[in-house]
Amino acid sequence: MRIGLPNVASRRHRARYDATTGTHAAQDWEGTARSAKTMILPGAWARYQYVTGLDSGRVVATLTYSRFFLKFHRGNQTVPHILIVGVGSIGQRHVENFLKVDGVRCSIAEMDETMRQRATDQFPIEQVYDDFRDADLPAFDGVVICTPTNTHVRLATEVVSAGTHVLCEKPLDTSFDGVDELKRARDANGASVGVAFVMRCNPIFVEMKRRLDAGDIGAVYMAHSVATQYWPRMRKDFPPQYAMSRDTGGGAIQDHMVHHINLFEWFFGQPVSVAARHWRLGLGLPTEDTAAVTIEFPNNVVAQLEISLCQQNPAWSVHVAGESSTLRVGCNFDYVERYDPDTDRWQLGKAKTSGRDSWFHNQAQRFIDMINDEAEPHCTIEEAEQTMRTIMTAHESADGDGRRLTPAYTNS
Repeated sequence: MRIGLPNVASRRHRARYDATTGTHAAQDWEGTARSAKTMILPGAWARYQYVTGLDSGRVVATLTYSRFFLKFHRGNQTVPHILIVGVGSIGQRHVENFLKVDGVRCSIAEMDETMRQRATDQFPIEQVYDDFRDADLPAFDGVVICTPTNTHVRLATEVVSAGTHVLCEKPLDTSFDGVDELKRARDANGASVGVAFVMRCNPIFVEMKRRLDAGDIGAVYMAHSVATQYWPRMRKDFPPQYAMSRDTGGGAIQDHMVHHINLFEWFFGQPVSVAARHWRLGLGLPTEDTAAVTIEFPNNVVAQLEISLCQQNPAWSVHVAGESSTLRVGCNFDYVERYDPDTDRWQLGKAKTSGRDSWFHNQAQRFIDMINDEAEPHCTIEEAEQTMRTIMTAHESADGDGRRLTPAYTNS
């Protein structure tokens, strides 16, 4: 049920397309029915707009199959309303950074009363639900899913089936069950789905990918990433409940290293083979806190990834070595750096890194742009599905004897 806050008038309304007459009726803000003739056949896309008399706003209607939705605009800028589902640590970070995007309004859905109260005390929340299903999903422009990993696909499918766009936290899920259904629901309802691999929204990694795609260091030979932290210090609620099992998203590989795996897949493509070892060294968790993974990519690119959650000093770095030079970034570097073998010096790139919150702000802005048909998802379902395959192959290798395995490119 909705908790404690007054109902705010929805800025998104549904209307029905009549395939027999070729017309559709919509209600504007004063409740007046309007009709507009279309030339669209059932199953096609249409987009039109008309001006209302309310504060010089305008309504844009998008027709998808047999339904379309109206979104309120002020001038040329949308006033989006985002529902954040789950406001634990990562959910609160999303709320904070979506509210930094000009004009965005946020509502939340959270089962835990303490977490709900913490969020409403800290942020200007519009509507509060203790059950996600009490929310009128078509009334929101987008939904951000920050629940335990094993619920991601199921909840995302419910949202896109209502025609509402989704930003889903990483990883996509812990199993492939329902992934194909999610893709069908996305395609049938005209809703976009992005997966929150936030490193793709860091300007220095965007520049690194651009340089690699342009052949800036010649043929790539190898890549190396390291990420360390002392998780009990970094996580206020340590240990989070989900970390107790892989089935709920726990483990250093699928919860932490997954960012770097997805980054390297973005750089280099679909893995050819994966080998992994993992250890439980210092946190007392039933899932691994330390791991090393080797991935072979097409064109003989080899990547080595290392993660530890029990190292006292936090650090991270990414190096990519090629035939003519090396690129590097890291927590101690403000820019992408390129090695110049002629001068034996590192040259600074153009894009400057920024704090982690700014990555989330960039990601929030990208999601708003996606809602407004101005951008594609920064990570698609298909790309996140590929990362799931790599994670599962790494788990299989590490649970065995660490041998090199080929990912299975089916969901069976």
